[in-house]
Amino acid sequence: PLQRSLRIGEEVKERPASASNTFEKLKTSREKMLSMVEDYEKLCQCLRSAEASWKQVAQAHTLLSAGQSIRPRDFGLSSSDPSEVKRRFKQTNDAVNTLRLKMLTFEDLAEARITAALQLINVPKVMENIEGGEELRLDIRALLPTAQLLSYLMMQIPDLVLSHQKLGALLSRLNRNPPAELIESIKIQIRDMHNTLSRMHDKMGNHVYPTSYGEKTFKIQEYALPSVPGPEDLFPLLYVTEFTCGRLMSLQIRLFSKLTYYAEKIETFVKLPKLEKRVAPQRSA
Repeated sequence: PLQRSLRIGEEVKERPASASNTFEKLKTSREKMLSMVEDYEKLCQCLRSAEASWKQVAQAHTLLSAGQSIRPRDFGLSSSDPSEVKRRFKQTNDAVNTLRLKMLTFEDLAEARITAALQLINVPKVMENIEGGEELRLDIRALLPTAQLLSYLMMQIPDLVLSHQKLGALLSRLNRNPPAELIESIKIQIRDMHNTLSRMHDKMGNHVYPTSYGEKTFKIQEYALPSVPGPEDLFPLLYVTEFTCGRLMSLQIRLFSKLTYYAEKIETFVKLPKLEKRVAPQRSA
Protein backbone atom coordinates (compact mmCIF):
# COMPACT_ATOMS: atom_id res chain seq x y z
CA PRO A 1 0.00 0.00 0.00
CA LEU A 2 1.28 3.45 -0.89
CA GLN A 3 0.91 4.82 2.62
CA ARG A 4 2.99 2.07 4.23
CA SER A 5 6.55 3.14 4.88
CA LEU A 6 9.49 1.45 3.15
CA ARG A 7 11.95 0.19 5.76
CA ILE A 8 15.51 -0.81 4.89
CA GLY A 9 18.19 -1.77 7.40
CA GLU A 10 21.27 0.38 7.96
CA GLU A 11 23.46 -2.69 7.36
CA VAL A 12 22.86 -2.28 3.61
CA LYS A 13 25.93 -0.01 3.60
CA GLU A 14 28.25 -2.59 5.17
CA ARG A 15 29.93 -5.77 3.99
CA PRO A 16 28.22 -8.71 5.74
CA ALA A 17 30.27 -10.57 8.37
CA SER A 18 29.25 -13.78 6.62
CA ALA A 19 28.14 -13.74 2.99
CA SER A 20 26.73 -17.27 3.29
CA ASN A 21 24.62 -16.32 6.34
CA THR A 22 23.31 -13.24 4.56
CA PHE A 23 22.46 -15.34 1.52
CA GLU A 24 20.56 -17.82 3.71
CA LYS A 25 18.71 -14.93 5.37
CA LEU A 26 17.79 -13.63 1.92
CA LYS A 27 16.66 -17.03 0.71
CA THR A 28 14.62 -17.82 3.83
CA SER A 29 12.91 -14.43 4.16
CA ARG A 30 12.17 -14.42 0.42
CA GLU A 31 10.56 -17.87 0.53
CA LYS A 32 8.46 -17.01 3.59
CA MET A 33 7.45 -13.67 2.10
CA LEU A 34 6.35 -15.25 -1.17
CA SER A 35 4.30 -17.85 0.71
CA MET A 36 2.36 -15.02 2.36
CA VAL A 37 1.70 -12.79 -0.65
CA GLU A 38 -1.93 -13.85 -1.16
CA ASP A 39 -2.72 -13.47 2.54
CA TYR A 40 -1.07 -10.04 2.55
CA GLU A 41 -3.09 -8.93 -0.46
CA LYS A 42 -6.27 -9.93 1.40
CA LEU A 43 -5.11 -7.98 4.45
CA CYS A 44 -4.53 -4.94 2.23
CA GLN A 45 -8.09 -5.15 0.95
CA CYS A 46 -9.41 -5.55 4.50
CA LEU A 47 -7.34 -2.56 5.63
CA ARG A 48 -8.77 -0.34 2.89
CA SER A 49 -12.28 -1.26 3.97
CA ALA A 50 -11.53 -0.85 7.68
CA GLU A 51 -9.85 2.53 7.14
CA ALA A 52 -12.82 3.77 5.10
CA SER A 53 -15.19 2.87 7.97
CA TRP A 54 -12.84 4.36 10.55
CA LYS A 55 -12.56 7.67 8.68
CA GLN A 56 -16.33 7.87 8.26
CA VAL A 57 -16.93 7.33 11.96
CA ALA A 58 -14.10 9.74 12.83
CA GLN A 59 -15.89 12.45 10.86
CA ALA A 60 -19.15 11.73 12.68
CA HIS A 61 -17.38 11.74 16.04
CA THR A 62 -15.71 15.06 15.20
CA LEU A 63 -19.01 16.66 14.18
CA LEU A 64 -20.77 15.51 17.34
CA SER A 65 -17.87 16.78 19.45
CA ALA A 66 -18.37 20.16 17.77
CA GLY A 67 -22.03 20.20 18.77
CA GLN A 68 -23.33 19.29 15.31
CA SER A 69 -26.13 16.86 14.57
CA ILE A 70 -25.63 14.00 12.10
CA ARG A 71 -27.67 11.52 10.09
CA PRO A 72 -26.28 8.13 11.14
CA ARG A 73 -26.69 6.50 7.73
CA ASP A 74 -24.45 9.15 6.14
CA PHE A 75 -21.57 7.75 8.20
CA GLY A 76 -22.38 4.06 8.16
CA LEU A 77 -23.85 4.23 11.66
CA SER A 78 -27.06 2.91 13.16
CA SER A 79 -27.34 5.59 15.84
CA SER A 80 -26.34 9.20 16.41
CA ASP A 81 -26.08 8.75 20.17
CA PRO A 82 -22.68 10.23 21.15
CA SER A 83 -21.75 7.31 23.41
CA GLU A 84 -22.57 4.82 20.64
CA VAL A 85 -20.57 6.81 18.07
CA LYS A 86 -17.65 6.99 20.50
CA ARG A 87 -17.83 3.21 21.02
CA ARG A 88 -17.97 2.62 17.27
CA PHE A 89 -15.03 4.98 16.73
CA LYS A 90 -12.91 2.99 19.17
CA GLN A 91 -14.04 -0.26 17.56
CA THR A 92 -13.09 0.84 14.03
CA ASN A 93 -9.80 2.30 15.26
CA ASP A 94 -8.94 -0.99 16.99
CA ALA A 95 -9.81 -2.91 13.81
CA VAL A 96 -7.43 -0.76 11.75
CA ASN A 97 -4.60 -1.16 14.27
CA THR A 98 -5.12 -4.93 14.44
CA LEU A 99 -4.87 -5.24 10.65
CA ARG A 100 -1.77 -3.06 10.54
CA LEU A 101 -0.12 -5.31 13.12
CA LYS A 102 -1.00 -8.42 11.12
CA MET A 103 0.55 -6.85 8.02
CA LEU A 104 3.84 -6.31 9.84
CA THR A 105 4.74 -10.02 9.61
CA PHE A 106 4.93 -9.83 5.82
CA GLU A 107 6.49 -6.37 5.86
CA ASP A 108 9.23 -7.48 8.26
CA LEU A 109 10.06 -10.35 5.91
CA ALA A 110 10.05 -7.97 2.94
CA GLU A 111 12.42 -5.66 4.82
CA ALA A 112 14.73 -8.57 5.68
CA ARG A 113 14.68 -9.81 2.09
CA ILE A 114 15.46 -6.49 0.39
CA THR A 115 18.04 -5.55 3.05
CA ALA A 116 19.89 -8.86 2.68
CA ALA A 117 19.81 -8.72 -1.12
CA LEU A 118 21.15 -5.17 -1.24
CA GLN A 119 23.79 -5.92 1.39
CA LEU A 120 25.28 -8.65 -0.80
CA ILE A 121 26.53 -6.00 -3.25
CA ASN A 122 29.23 -5.25 -0.65
CA VAL A 123 30.67 -8.76 -1.05
CA PRO A 124 33.69 -8.38 -3.40
CA LYS A 125 32.86 -11.48 -5.48
CA VAL A 126 29.38 -10.09 -6.12
CA MET A 127 30.39 -6.49 -6.76
CA GLU A 128 33.28 -7.42 -9.07
CA ASN A 129 31.31 -9.87 -11.21
CA ILE A 130 27.80 -8.44 -11.44
CA GLU A 131 27.19 -6.02 -14.30
CA GLY A 132 27.92 -2.45 -13.17
CA GLY A 133 28.76 -3.66 -9.67
CA GLU A 134 30.60 -0.62 -8.30
CA GLU A 135 28.06 1.81 -9.72
CA LEU A 136 25.26 -0.34 -8.30
CA ARG A 137 26.85 -0.37 -4.85
CA LEU A 138 27.31 3.41 -4.82
CA ASP A 139 23.75 4.03 -6.02
CA ILE A 140 22.31 1.81 -3.28
CA ARG A 141 24.35 3.63 -0.63
CA ALA A 142 23.20 6.98 -2.02
CA LEU A 143 19.53 5.95 -1.92
CA LEU A 144 19.55 4.70 1.68
CA PRO A 145 19.24 8.12 3.43
CA THR A 146 16.33 8.98 1.13
CA ALA A 147 14.65 5.66 1.95
CA GLN A 148 14.97 6.42 5.66
CA LEU A 149 13.63 9.95 5.22
CA LEU A 150 10.66 8.75 3.17
CA SER A 151 9.94 6.08 5.77
CA TYR A 152 9.48 8.83 8.36
CA LEU A 153 7.46 11.07 6.05
CA MET A 154 5.11 8.30 4.93
CA MET A 155 4.28 7.52 8.56
CA GLN A 156 2.89 11.06 8.92
CA ILE A 157 0.45 10.75 6.03
CA PRO A 158 -2.39 8.70 7.60
CA ASP A 159 -2.96 11.22 10.42
CA LEU A 160 -2.58 14.11 7.98
CA VAL A 161 -5.22 12.64 5.67
CA LEU A 162 -7.55 12.00 8.60
CA SER A 163 -7.23 15.62 9.80
CA HIS A 164 -7.92 16.78 6.24
CA GLN A 165 -11.12 14.72 6.09
CA LYS A 166 -12.28 15.81 9.54
CA LEU A 167 -11.71 19.42 8.55
CA GLY A 168 -13.72 18.92 5.37
CA ALA A 169 -16.65 17.57 7.38
CA LEU A 170 -16.51 20.53 9.78
CA LEU A 171 -16.26 23.11 7.00
CA SER A 172 -19.38 21.65 5.38
CA ARG A 173 -21.35 22.82 8.43
CA LEU A 174 -20.26 26.45 8.32
CA ASN A 175 -23.02 29.05 7.99
CA ARG A 176 -23.40 32.76 8.62
CA ASN A 177 -23.53 32.33 12.37
CA PRO A 178 -21.45 29.24 13.23
CA PRO A 179 -21.43 28.17 16.89
CA ALA A 180 -18.26 28.65 18.92
CA GLU A 181 -17.80 24.87 19.30
CA LEU A 182 -17.66 24.43 15.54
CA ILE A 183 -15.16 27.24 15.08
CA GLU A 184 -12.94 25.84 17.84
CA SER A 185 -13.03 22.34 16.30
CA ILE A 186 -12.04 23.78 12.93
CA LYS A 187 -9.14 25.62 14.54
CA ILE A 188 -7.93 22.40 16.20
CA GLN A 189 -7.84 20.49 12.89
CA ILE A 190 -6.13 23.39 11.11
CA ARG A 191 -3.51 23.58 13.85
CA ASP A 192 -2.89 19.82 13.72
CA MET A 193 -2.44 19.88 9.93
CA HIS A 194 -0.18 22.93 10.06
CA ASN A 195 2.00 21.43 12.80
CA THR A 196 2.36 18.09 10.98
CA LEU A 197 3.25 19.78 7.69
CA SER A 198 5.76 22.03 9.49
CA ARG A 199 7.50 19.02 11.06
CA MET A 200 7.65 17.29 7.67
CA HIS A 201 8.99 20.43 6.01
CA ASP A 202 11.73 20.77 8.63
CA LYS A 203 12.62 17.08 8.35
CA MET A 204 13.05 17.36 4.57
CA GLY A 205 15.52 20.22 5.01
CA ASN A 206 17.97 20.41 2.10
CA HIS A 207 17.84 16.67 1.35
CA VAL A 208 18.52 16.04 -2.34
CA TYR A 209 16.96 13.04 -4.08
CA PRO A 210 19.86 11.03 -5.61
CA THR A 211 18.95 10.79 -9.28
CA SER A 212 20.65 8.63 -11.88
CA TYR A 213 23.44 9.95 -14.09
CA GLY A 214 22.16 12.57 -16.51
CA GLU A 215 18.94 13.24 -14.60
CA LYS A 216 18.27 16.62 -13.06
CA THR A 217 18.67 16.56 -9.28
CA PHE A 218 16.01 18.04 -7.03
CA LYS A 219 15.42 18.71 -3.36
CA ILE A 220 12.62 16.68 -1.83
CA GLN A 221 11.37 19.76 0.00
CA GLU A 222 11.09 21.75 -3.24
CA TYR A 223 9.36 18.83 -4.95
CA ALA A 224 6.89 17.79 -2.24
CA LEU A 225 6.48 20.67 0.23
CA PRO A 226 8.11 23.95 -0.87
CA SER A 227 6.42 25.94 1.90
CA VAL A 228 3.80 25.55 4.61
CA PRO A 229 0.89 28.01 4.52
CA GLY A 230 0.08 29.72 7.78
CA PRO A 231 -2.79 28.37 9.90
CA GLU A 232 -4.87 31.36 8.81
CA ASP A 233 -4.53 30.35 5.12
CA LEU A 234 -7.20 27.67 5.16
CA PHE A 235 -7.64 26.75 1.51
CA PRO A 236 -3.92 26.88 0.63
CA LEU A 237 -3.37 24.57 3.61
CA LEU A 238 -5.95 22.10 2.27
CA TYR A 239 -4.39 22.21 -1.19
CA VAL A 240 -0.84 21.76 0.09
CA THR A 241 -1.89 18.74 2.16
CA GLU A 242 -3.29 16.96 -0.91
CA PHE A 243 -0.34 18.05 -3.05
CA THR A 244 2.27 16.84 -0.54
CA CYS A 245 0.63 13.46 0.00
CA GLY A 246 0.49 12.86 -3.75
CA ARG A 247 4.10 13.91 -4.31
CA LEU A 248 5.43 11.76 -1.46
CA MET A 249 3.55 8.73 -2.73
CA SER A 250 5.05 9.22 -6.19
CA LEU A 251 8.53 9.38 -4.63
CA GLN A 252 7.77 6.24 -2.62
CA ILE A 253 6.87 4.38 -5.81
CA ARG A 254 9.95 5.68 -7.64
CA LEU A 255 12.34 4.77 -4.84
CA PHE A 256 10.77 1.39 -4.07
CA SER A 257 10.78 0.43 -7.75
CA LYS A 258 14.48 1.27 -8.09
CA LEU A 259 15.56 -0.56 -4.92
CA THR A 260 13.49 -3.67 -5.66
CA TYR A 261 14.91 -3.73 -9.19
CA TYR A 262 18.42 -3.66 -7.73
CA ALA A 263 17.52 -6.34 -5.18
CA GLU A 264 16.10 -8.62 -7.89
CA LYS A 265 19.17 -8.04 -10.06
CA ILE A 266 21.37 -9.22 -7.18
CA GLU A 267 19.05 -12.16 -6.46
CA THR A 268 19.34 -13.28 -10.08
CA PHE A 269 23.13 -13.01 -9.90
CA VAL A 270 23.28 -15.26 -6.81
CA LYS A 271 21.14 -17.82 -8.66
CA LEU A 272 17.80 -17.32 -6.94
CA PRO A 273 14.85 -17.95 -9.28
CA LYS A 274 13.22 -14.91 -10.85
CA LEU A 275 9.96 -13.80 -9.31
CA GLU A 276 6.82 -14.48 -11.28
CA LYS A 277 4.95 -11.42 -12.49
CA ARG A 278 1.78 -10.94 -10.49
CA VAL A 279 -1.46 -9.30 -11.51
CA ALA A 280 -2.68 -6.81 -8.92
CA PRO A 281 -5.89 -8.04 -7.26
CA GLN A 282 -9.09 -6.24 -8.22
CA ARG A 283 -10.36 -3.87 -5.57
CA SER A 284 -13.80 -4.64 -4.30
CA ALA A 285 -16.35 -1.95 -5.10
